Amino acid sequence: MGWKNYRVEGLLMVDNMIIDDDGEIDGMGSVPPLITDKHVLLVKYTDPKLRDRVRVGYAMPGDCGIDLCNASNNPIIIKPNQSVDIPVGIQVKIPEGFCGIIRQRSSTFTKKRLMVLSGVIDSGYTGPLFVQVYNMALNGGNFPVVVDPFERIGQMLVLPAPQMNIQVVEELPRTKRGDHGFGSTGRW
Repeated sequence: MGWKNYRVEGLLMVDNMIIDDDGEIDGMGSVPPLITDKHVLLVKYTDPKLRDRVRVGYAMPGDCGIDLCNASNNPIIIKPNQSVDIPVGIQVKIPEGFCGIIRQRSSTFTKKRLMVLSGVIDSGYTGPLFVQVYNMALNGGNFPVVVDPFERIGQMLVLPAPQMNIQVVEELPRTKRGDHGFGSTGRW
């Protein structure tokens, strides 16, 4: 299965065919949507009491990340140069063919100087979720940072994750870039 689907300014490109807002391909009829009713993120609270305190969903229409918060009833103190796993109070079942990616909210670093360490949630994992944060102690700020109860600290993006057919070879095909790594494509 290839992931060649793109949506740009009201047009959808599927396997190099352009589809308009009505889902029509040159009069060939409608096309199934990229996300269907089988693409459901199942969410379970780790404690039923959290249902009233932990909101699960997108903060705004059009957001790509589902906000995750500190689901502890207590503040979590993160010392300088320390990383802490913050419980977010939910478990999820991600649909097959997708994965969850834990990322930081833009305000997490800007306001708290905390770095959220990225994590991958496979579709088969259904245990409790955590956001791992690291106090970088930047700008000489050798002080602890407090994450208050139910404060939003990270976000989860649910993205396509097709499984590749793996083929071991003796040589890789040549590319223009080759093995040139970091910085090799230039600064500007």
